[in-house]
Amino acid sequence: MNAQMQGSILLVTTMIGDMDQVIPSMAAIDQYNIQTYIMSGPWDGWVTWHASPLYSGTYTFPSNGAPLPSIERSVNALVSKGVPKAKIGVGSKWSGAKWTGVNAPLQSWTTPPAWQDDIPFYSLMDANYPAANNKWDDVAKVPYISIDGSGTTQDQFISYENEQSLTEKINYIKSSGIGGMIIWELNSGYRANLPAGQRNPLLSAIKTAVGGGTVISPTGTNSCSTKLGDANGDNEITLADYAVWRKAFIGKQ
Repeated sequence: MNAQMQGSILLVTTMIGDMDQVIPSMAAIDQYNIQTYIMSGPWDGWVTWHASPLYSGTYTFPSNGAPLPSIERSVNALVSKGVPKAKIGVGSKWSGAKWTGVNAPLQSWTTPPAWQDDIPFYSLMDANYPAANNKWDDVAKVPYISIDGSGTTQDQFISYENEQSLTEKINYIKSSGIGGMIIWELNSGYRANLPAGQRNPLLSAIKTAVGGGTVISPTGTNSCSTKLGDANGDNEITLADYAVWRKAFIGKQ
């Protein structure tokens, strides 16, 4: 397949969730994009943990002593199977996960917490949580919101991405020599109620960390298309959209 596509910008890519699914016959893959988000949940034997932690340090599951998941561990697992670092992309999800019944990482439970995924970044920011509720995990290199309610059932732990965590991820990508990042999904990071030039804070953070210039609006009108990936606003996903996104991210046509 690769031989038939010589001279083309098309790539053979795959999404990887479980590291065990990588086998030698997949050597022709151009990109291995790891779904390094939703890396935790209220499952048996678990503790509260971040959705997309960069590192997990020495943290382990109390049930079996195994290390908690992290982007670094997922990348290392893929590399150990022979995948070149340059072919690996790590994932970032621009929506948060809310746990109710707990209020911090590494908490255990008797009754599983309620869990809600896919809360857009813009919704979390528009909620204007008090500064005291906004926390930073300096081991995992990610933010979280901690709410200590009037009772345990009112407690909340919200895991999400912000500008600082994305900067940490880009710095890790650059220093470790892996291929890049995939994002799910761009429109969740778009804050329509902010002034022009401030509406893409997550994308701007990535652009700055990569070393590029200013972020352009995909449609040129400071608005997000209703069709994900439709960068030029023509309601079609074509190579023209690829060119717009390429220019937005790395400043090249």
